[in-house]
Amino acid sequence: MDRNDLEIMRALLANSRASYQTVGRQLGLGSGTIKARVIRMMKEGMIVRFLANVKLEAFGYDLIYLVTKPVDDLNKVLRKIRPVGETFMVISGVGGVATVGIAVRGELENKVEILTKLLEPYVASMFPVRATPVGRFTRTDLLLIRHLMKYPKATVKETAKAIRTSTRTVKRRLDVLTKNGALHFMILFDPAAMKGYIHFSMILNVDPKTWLQFRTSVVP
Repeated sequence: MDRNDLEIMRALLANSRASYQTVGRQLGLGSGTIKARVIRMMKEGMIVRFLANVKLEAFGYDLIYLVTKPVDDLNKVLRKIRPVGETFMVISGVGGVATVGIAVRGELENKVEILTKLLEPYVASMFPVRATPVGRFTRTDLLLIRHLMKYPKATVKETAKAIRTSTRTVKRRLDVLTKNGALHFMILFDPAAMKGYIHFSMILNVDPKTWLQFRTSVVP
């Protein structure tokens, strides 16, 4: 794995429906080179699969992210979460810690308080995120999203045929869903297969007032 592979993965994380030609133009490489490298990375397990990721906040869900302390039995923690909300993300880290994403409906503060009490021995930190609805979704939108979650690389023509609508409608609604952030196309990758590299993530809790002051001082 080299820097070009990393740049290709970065481009596909931003938009995995981008064509090989588009990615190649961004990176100054030929489309054939991009295709060959993607195929190789999939064979070697670095790229696991292509994904259509739905932004739950756009559908009216509040989110709660929590980082656990080192735990021997993560399933025990997940079982305690079930009565409060739906777990949509679990990432295991080094040393027995994990990051968990939970989707909830209504009374966000109350549910944060309940989780804090239920998980007090296990949680290192917790971050709530309020829903940001983007408006009403049509039946066509829901059919489109369902199909692309199964087949994220499906063409507009294939998708239109599958959900029985026009290619023009698919193009228009797909453009709306991606622009408002309700739908994001990315890749699932396996850090363990990325030989020579260590993948890590950082969660930052920023005070809104401090962030606003920072933005004001940096951006004219």
